[in-house]
Formats: sequence, C-alpha cells, structure tokens
Amino acid sequence: RAGASTDESPMKRRELLVGAGVAGAALAGCQSQGEGPIREALRSVRDPRPHATRPPMRPIGDSKLLNRAAFGPSVADLERVSTLGNDGWLTEQLKAPVHDEDESVALRWRLNGLEVFRTPAFELRDMPQKSVMEQLSRGAILRATYSKWQLRERLCDFWANHLNIYARKVYSAPSRPGVAAELMYLLPTDLKKVVRENALGSVKKMIQASMQSAAMLGYLDQQVSDAKHPNENYARELLELHTLGVDGGYTQRDIMEVARCLTGWTIEDRFMSGWKLTDGLKHHETGGAYFDPNRHDNGAKVVLGEKIPDGGGEKDAAQVRDILAKHPSTARFISRKLVRYFYGEDENSAALTAKVAACYAESGGAIPAMMQTLLTAPEFEHAPPILKRPFDFTVSALRATNALTDGSKGVQDHLTRMGQPLYEWPMPDGYPERAQAWTGSLLARWNFAIALTAGGVGATQIDKEAATVLLGSLPEFSGKPEERLALALASPEFQWK
Repeated sequence: RAGASTDESPMKRRELLVGAGVAGAALAGCQSQGEGPIREALRSVRDPRPHATRPPMRPIGDSKLLNRAAFGPSVADLERVSTLGNDGWLTEQLKAPVHDEDESVALRWRLNGLEVFRTPAFELRDMPQKSVMEQLSRGAILRATYSKWQLRERLCDFWANHLNIYARKVYSAPSRPGVAAELMYLLPTDLKKVVRENALGSVKKMIQASMQSAAMLGYLDQQVSDAKHPNENYARELLELHTLGVDGGYTQRDIMEVARCLTGWTIEDRFMSGWKLTDGLKHHETGGAYFDPNRHDNGAKVVLGEKIPDGGGEKDAAQVRDILAKHPSTARFISRKLVRYFYGEDENSAALTAKVAACYAESGGAIPAMMQTLLTAPEFEHAPPILKRPFDFTVSALRATNALTDGSKGVQDHLTRMGQPLYEWPMPDGYPERAQAWTGSLLARWNFAIALTAGGVGATQIDKEAATVLLGSLPEFSGKPEERLALALASPEFQWK
C-alpha cells in the first residue's frame, strides 16, 4: 500500500490480516447458530474492550496502583491484579513490548486505520491539518483507553509532555527561504521513534532520539542553526527542561557551547536531494533529521567543565548527550518529575526522589528500574491525592464505564473544552502538572460526565452495568441510573486519584 510504514514487518501485517480472517471465518461459520455467535465474532475485530471473566473484586477508588500506574481501573485490569497481585502486575507491565504487536486484534485494527502513523512525513503534508490532529489525538485516546500495557501508555503520556512539541507551530525550511511547514506533519514520527520506542528504555536513549527528532529540531529552531549563527533555543531547553533542570548548575556559557556542538543538525526538506551513492545507496529521508557537516562549528568546546576537542563533527552532539545523561542534576530532575507525576507532592516527595535518583545513577537511567523503585517504595502506599488532568480524567472515565469509543471528535471536543487538546500546548514546558492549573475546568468536566453517561458523546457508548460495578457505591440519589453515574464521575473521589 502506498504510504505504508516501511518498518512494519510482513509478519505483523500477516498477523493482523489473519486475525481479521479468523473473525471473518467465525462469522461465516456461525450464521446458522443464532445472533449471539455472530455478535461475538464481530466484536473480536471491532470492539477493543478486553474480555473479563468475573467482576472486579473491589470498587474503583480502592486501587491506588491502577489509578497511578494505569489510566484508572477497568474490569480486566482489576481481574489481572487480583490474579497476579500488585507486584506481579507491575513486573508484567515493565516487560511491555515496544509496539502494538501484543494488543488485541480490534485495537490494532483501529490503530492501523490511522494514516498519520504509517505515512512518511513528506507525503503526510497532503493530508488536511484537521485530519492530522484528529488522528494524532485518536491514537493517544485509543491506546490509553484500551491497551493492556497501561504503564507503558502512562509513560508515553509522561514523556510526550516532558519533551513537549507544539504541533501547530510553523517552522521555516532551512534550505528554502520563505518556505514553511507545520510541525504536526513531523510529530507522528517523533511520537513513535522518540516517545513510544523509549518509554520503557533508558533516559539516555530517549534524549538521544529527541536530539535527532526533526519535530523537536523544528519546534526549537535548531534547523536554522549554523556555525556562523548558532541558535540557542534548543540548547537552552535541552538543559533547562529535558535534562538538568533550571537549577541544574549550568551557565549561559554552557548554553552557548552546547548550541555550537549542535550546529549542523537540521531537517531534510529537499525532495530526494539527500540521496547519495557510497558503499551502497544511502539517503536522508525527506522530513527527517540529518547532520550537515558544512553547517557545523568544528572548533573546540567546553560543556559543564568537560572539554570537547575540535574536529568532532556530528560526534559533538553525542558527547553532549553523554555529559548530560550521566550528570547528577539530570538524575534528580527526571526523578523529581516522575515522582510528581506518579506519586504527587508532600513531605515524603524529596526522600522518594532521592531513591529514584540513586536508582538512575546505579542503572544508568534505566526507566524500568526507576519505575520499579518508585511504584514499590513504602511511601507509595500513602501517596497524596493528585487532581487528574483532563486527558487523565477523560480516559479514566471511559475505562470506568467500560465505554466503546473510537476516540474521535466527540471525545476530543470535550478535551478541548476542559483545556487539554492534545499536542497543542505552545510552550516547551508541557501541560501544567499542578492542580491549581486545572481547577477552572471543573464545569467542563461535569458536562463531559453528564454527556458521557447520557449517550451524548459522539461515537461513544458506555456499559451501564459494568460502570455500576466499577464505580462502587453510587451517590444516594433518586434520579435515573445515568444521572447517578454522572454524579459518580463528577465526584471528588473520581476527580482525584
């Protein structure tokens, strides 16, 4: 198929087709056996909700692990935790595959329909911007709602916000003055190659992938940086927001030196011009990042007290990455943000941050080891409440009501009204983490709860019976069942986790 992802293996494609074929065969074979088997065969392809064999053992408010390490409990997740225990569930989650090969056929079928994740960036520019943004958001909503690998999806949410990119920014083409394009066309590759492939990898590899992301380079104007005019925008945010933190001990001189080290990294915007014949056929993908030695400052530099000799070329960026990845300020800053996201903030936050930072230093920034330390720490049992951000609240509501949704405009419009349209925060610091930033969205949240339970969210339908079980004791109210469900979703117990 034209525009299909080049790294999707034939085996994966066959698995998906076989899954659909099996469902089709089941459908054909049960025509004479009644409506039930037909519905079940259709469901196996079209309904991404996981099957559950028994009701949850406890109401939704009692599952702290699933409220923090997952996007809230679902019937299937509560069943899995009941079977494996908290430690067993966490161990399983930390071994999640990178991509979606282990997801249900129905979820993979829905994700495969999103062209933005299987179309090269250059070709994607033929798609309307509205469609690109809608599909980007749909992919995040579907995975967060239905993926069996909930901790992976949590970490994807964390890292996409930590390495925030404003999708609607227009960046200038480095080799064609007056020509510009929107970053949204480069963002799918970033979300896949930077965030998703490294969410359960290492901080060092995550930062390296981000430093070679065309979307990130364009967002922070790195594509126009050269030896004569080093641009400090990306260098500053790399130190302040991605690694060391604002109090990480760097100086303005360090920013300038890092900017010099990164000169030459730019975006290939010339159609087919990157092709060249060496030992074999090699190319720079149009719309991808590449290193242009003619734009690089090859002089000697000093970054955070470490000398980088002259003549290093593209190795200068790798040395910067290594210096930043091993720096104790990076260990503290990343650990502090992980603790704030998964644990919250109270008098125990500093001690827990120190434990996670020590794990960072010992493991070389291995994210699974850091998450194991964080989520199994004694402090975690007494974690303070965290107000759910709109995306968190929306997905947890869909999971709590066992909703069937395609994650499209109906859900996305409510996210926008709540103040968190995905990939649209213009500043590089990502959507705010603190509760004070989101208390103004409560009316929009209540409106979503009412619309969801009343069947007023487009392409979305809840399971009232499962929702009644998952939400535990519904408010004492003489109204209709959907009104009581809406009150449960709007309650403080559900708004906070």
